[in-house]
Order: sequence, then structure tokens, then C-alpha cells
Amino acid sequence: MKSKSILLLEPDKSIATSVKDYLALNQYVTTQAHTAEEAIALADKGTYSCIVMELVLGAHSGIEFLHEFHSYGDLAKVPVIIFTSQLMQNNNAFNNLGVKEYLYKPNTSLLKLLESINKHVNNS
Repeated sequence: MKSKSILLLEPDKSIATSVKDYLALNQYVTTQAHTAEEAIALADKGTYSCIVMELVLGAHSGIEFLHEFHSYGDLAKVPVIIFTSQLMQNNNAFNNLGVKEYLYKPNTSLLKLLESINKHVNNS
């Protein structure tokens, strides 16, 4: 059976805890990173079936993280779901960086996030 392990890159610790707890109820093991540096270190050490990430990361932008992450060979094959508070009119720029879906937090329930994860984990 395929691993159901998620790398969650979310700087807001309360949001990260809520997402982690919800995903745990649905049989996912979630590893949290609160900075791009933590996420790169964790991604290099683990095997993940999906990455869920915020774009607003403080010192690094989510786009910088995606470029760096995408350069790591096998890691580039891991589906990425953007789950962000940053609304972008044109999110097609992410398609070449492994991004499978762009979800705007204020309009997205945790159920919708779970459905997206399930879709991309099962199809990867």
C-alpha cells in the first residue's frame, strides 16, 4: 500500500495543527515545517506522498521554495498542493513546478483540501 505521508509547509502553527489533526483523522501522517528551510531539510530526509504548502513564508517565498524543491530529482515527482491565503489571478505559472492544485484558504474547507490530497495521492 502506498504511503499516506504529507509534508505540510505552513508558517501559522495554529493552522498547521488544525490541518495535521484533520488529516490524522483520515489516516494521513503529517510532518510539519514552518519555514522553507525546515521543509527542504525534511523533504531530503523523508518520503512523502504529497506536499501541502503556503506561499507566504516570511524570509523565502513559496515560489523560491518550489524552485529549490523542484531541483531535487525524485522530490520533483511529489505532487504539490498550494493551500494559501495569497490570492493570485494567474496560478498557471506553478504548473512546471509540480503544483497539481491551487487552493485559496478563505474559500477552501479542510474537507476540500482532503479531497484534493486524496485525488493527487491516488493518481501519482
